[in-house]
Amino acid sequence: MHPITLRLMVIKDYTLALFSFLLILNAVVLTFLDVFNIGTVIPLLLGSLGLIIFKYRQVWRQYLLYHPIYRLIYTVYRISLCAWLISLMLFFSWVIQPDTIANIPPNVILILGSGLKNNQPTPTLQARLNKGLTEAHHLPSANILLAGGIGTNQIKSEAAVMADYLMTRGVEPSRILLEERSTSTYENLVFAKALLPDLDPLFTRIMIVSSDFHLPRAKAIAHKLNLPIVSTVAASTPLLIRYNARLREYFAFIKSSLLNEL
Repeated sequence: MHPITLRLMVIKDYTLALFSFLLILNAVVLTFLDVFNIGTVIPLLLGSLGLIIFKYRQVWRQYLLYHPIYRLIYTVYRISLCAWLISLMLFFSWVIQPDTIANIPPNVILILGSGLKNNQPTPTLQARLNKGLTEAHHLPSANILLAGGIGTNQIKSEAAVMADYLMTRGVEPSRILLEERSTSTYENLVFAKALLPDLDPLFTRIMIVSSDFHLPRAKAIAHKLNLPIVSTVAASTPLLIRYNARLREYFAFIKSSLLNEL
């Protein structure tokens, strides 16, 4: 084998090993922080597979050399993986969209839940609440609709915890409506719709507040349900979980599409 070719192969092998190690490290750190979902599991699986391939790379190359059918299968696998990664990168670049501004001010601020940890808002949920709090100060006459049910090992609904967070920061209790039954984005919006006093777009104008990666799917579901959305506000996702959250949202988009929620 030509020395340059051999050197490139070594660089490729150790790049794979380093990337795989970083994927596993990322999954371990997030699991330690009690963030465990498909956005954590997929990097863990891909990283583990990468390290296995790296460890047995010489055996694997010899095996492929003498088994054409497996070489064909491996080629198809690599092409499919590359196609999936391209689709993932396109999704990552598309899912972060700018806020939308209403021509007329909203009179309902809908803040979507994101989960609790130890019955307190997670960093992602805090970012949404802080954005909602800013908008509540800008729109003092708007009602604030908080969406989130009771999860496993929780003593209060997510919506109730969100309300406590806002009230301790000066929001009047009379402005707050609670949707406390939902366990998903789709249910957030279905049950929130039932709480709105009037769905005529002339009288009810909703601003959705959620995470930057989450808003496109939330908007699509809201439009499917004919909710009168006039504006959206995106909260930044904490850097540590940003790309895992987008990966999770990638699969959530697929799931919502298959369930005809979009």
